[in-house]
Amino acid sequence: MSKTLFEETLQFRQPQLWVPYLILSAAVLGAQAYFPARSPGDTTFAGLLVPAISMFVLGGIGVLLYLSRLDVKVTPSGLHTRLYPLEMAFRDIEWKDIIQMRVTTVRPMKDFGGWGLRFGKNSKAYIVTGDICIELKLADGSLLYINTLEPEKLLSALTHGKEAASP
Repeated sequence: MSKTLFEETLQFRQPQLWVPYLILSAAVLGAQAYFPARSPGDTTFAGLLVPAISMFVLGGIGVLLYLSRLDVKVTPSGLHTRLYPLEMAFRDIEWKDIIQMRVTTVRPMKDFGGWGLRFGKNSKAYIVTGDICIELKLADGSLLYINTLEPEKLLSALTHGKEAASP
């Protein structure tokens, strides 16, 4: 097993995500209770189906958000990232594929349309919390943004790992 130079896990726990989600969920479920699509006293399967589906979908989204996390590891072999559970296995980036790296500030909504695993023009971003990222320019010309709460430590580990791997 190779030595880990840096490891970080970020989760979707910010209030600006959860408060709107909970308000929307309460509004949807409340509207279904207040304005039932069925006649009063209707307990048939069809009359209970829409609220049950709504609760299942909203609950599923909540569980998915709660379980989601960004895992970042820097080892002597390279950089390893994944946004679990969307990516079950780590995405491995070898040192030879990283051309340039720097700390940068992003605006998740404006630059990428939100948080999570995001795609832009010739770029990919892992954004979970905050606005500080490491920007990597890769050998294929694309950019990879990795969100972090410890930008200096991550950049230092990346720099150290790349220098140690250089011939």
